[in-house]
Amino acid sequence: MRELRLADGDAYDGAKLRRSTTRLNRLGYFSAVDTELVPTGQDEEVDLKIKIKETNTGAIMGGVGYSAYTDVGVSASISERNLFGRGYGLALQGFFSWRKSSGTLTFSNPRIYDTNLSFSNSLYYTHDNWDEFSKETLGDSIQFGYPLGDYTTAALGYRLERYVLSDVAFGADESIRKYKGVNWTSAVRANLVRDTTDSARPTKGTITRLSAEYGGGGLGGSDNFVKTVADWQAFYSWFPNHTWHLRGRLGGVFQNTDSPIPAFERFYVGGIDTIRGYSTTDLSPRGKLSLVPGKGFERSQIGGDRMGIVNLEYIWTFQQDMGLSLVPFFDAGFNVDQRQWGSVQDYIVASAGLELRWRSPMGDLRIAYGIPLVKDYDKEMESGRFEFTMGQYF
Repeated sequence: MRELRLADGDAYDGAKLRRSTTRLNRLGYFSAVDTELVPTGQDEEVDLKIKIKETNTGAIMGGVGYSAYTDVGVSASISERNLFGRGYGLALQGFFSWRKSSGTLTFSNPRIYDTNLSFSNSLYYTHDNWDEFSKETLGDSIQFGYPLGDYTTAALGYRLERYVLSDVAFGADESIRKYKGVNWTSAVRANLVRDTTDSARPTKGTITRLSAEYGGGGLGGSDNFVKTVADWQAFYSWFPNHTWHLRGRLGGVFQNTDSPIPAFERFYVGGIDTIRGYSTTDLSPRGKLSLVPGKGFERSQIGGDRMGIVNLEYIWTFQQDMGLSLVPFFDAGFNVDQRQWGSVQDYIVASAGLELRWRSPMGDLRIAYGIPLVKDYDKEMESGRFEFTMGQYF
């Protein structure tokens, strides 16, 4: 009843009925939701019958995936989206590759004491092997959320991390070198999300996300920064299997003390989720020369403190039952370091290509081939690039 926008005695409203169906579908507890108006014998009254088909809410999953950063990795998880039938979520996830290992335990409660206030908590461990350093992190993150109307949710969260930087390359940039040894991150964040899409795989509607995070600067910890990101997506479909998708993202990370912004709090653009056809190495601002083991002297990849990304996709689902889609795309954007910033136009890159998506029995599969249209940040013209992500389920 909490998801319905019509109550006993209300006047019939088609828009509210459609919104109720959408909200029930988005819960993820049902494989089918159908509504039916039933005559009562009274000329001005009808009953509303809602027929639902429950689906499995627990999952055990194993996966094999690839990205430009982690290379090939394996993952496993066990989760329950409706624990004890009360809507609680509980998930344990693990990932391993030669560059990154991680484990996360997450609990969520969408309605604390049957109110609209939600809560989530994640305890996590990661070990990253970057080219110029290794980072081992143990942290905890909490978040509270509250709906503002029918489509908008506001959230406030906090994360506390203890991390160790080791194996720092000789001559590494100050944004890396300063944090060698044991450090702490203490940061608060705020999010505002407005979602008017029709389903978890949208064909119409918009998603707007605004987020801000403040670290250190009075909160304690070693990391001092302010990070803001705006993310907007729009979906438009004139047939069920033909959808235009437009997405734009802008981000900035700023100093709030004299300390440099840590390299791992900056932006890294490139790859299948940002600008296809380029790797993060191709589009990372460079710092000073450092001695990278096995590679010799190279300029540090320090990430950007300003970024912008635009993605335009045409999603043609040519096999609805199998979830097979062909997606021609055009990507563009920039990733810059303010200390080196001249004109943004000097850093804008673009790519075009084709992606295949398949909701396979092994999980979502994406294979993309992107062709860079502009030279990368080393002034080299890259050739076309294949990328894929894949999950395997059991």
